[in-house]
Amino acid sequence: MSQPAPSSPSQPAVAVIIPAFNEAATVASVAQTALQYTPEVWVVSDGSTDLTVAAAQAAGARVVDLQPNGGKGAALYAGLNASQAEWVIMLDADLTGMTPEHLHRLAAPVIRGELDMTIGVFEGESSCRSGATA
Repeated sequence: MSQPAPSSPSQPAVAVIIPAFNEAATVASVAQTALQYTPEVWVVSDGSTDLTVAAAQAAGARVVDLQPNGGKGAALYAGLNASQAEWVIMLDADLTGMTPEHLHRLAAPVIRGELDMTIGVFEGESSCRSGATA
């Protein structure tokens, strides 16, 4: 699946926000997958004391480094404030087996105006199913 183009009248901007606390081992992989879908990927390090910030930066993500740890809600809030995107996908920093197609499947019905939100449930290394609400 190709990634969406930067914001234009026909293609709304989509950002991915990844709150992370001491997720150096997995955050780069999640960010790299998200970057295959959209160029706007934010990792919000929530007081991490490991190499989460360096791993996210090396992967090409934009980084907000919160100190001290404020919790997942504070990290998501910081990411939402950092982004100017019309649409946002929120991902955990420890997801494995995710592909850009999963992100497309999550975002597409919302972008088309068919749903208000979707929720992805990852089951194992390679399967994802989406739930939705209107």
